[in-house]
Amino acid sequence: MTTGTPPGGVQLLVPEAGLTDALGRPAGTGDFLAIAWLACSVATIGGALRAGLESDESVRQAAYLYQPDEIIDQRQS
Repeated sequence: MTTGTPPGGVQLLVPEAGLTDALGRPAGTGDFLAIAWLACSVATIGGALRAGLESDESVRQAAYLYQPDEIIDQRQS
């Protein structure tokens, strides 16, 4: 694995020093990319499972329910 600056948002959530300690070797860019890939995969699977639990009726109601702006404004206040 190459060492270097961790990519994007992963470095905000996983400190490089902590990952280095956990791995027992210097954490490289590939390690951070693997963590990001794993997080995206888990989120995708979780979203798919959640979507499978929704009923057709509730999806239709959420997608096609007409709500004039006045009603939306009243709900927000």
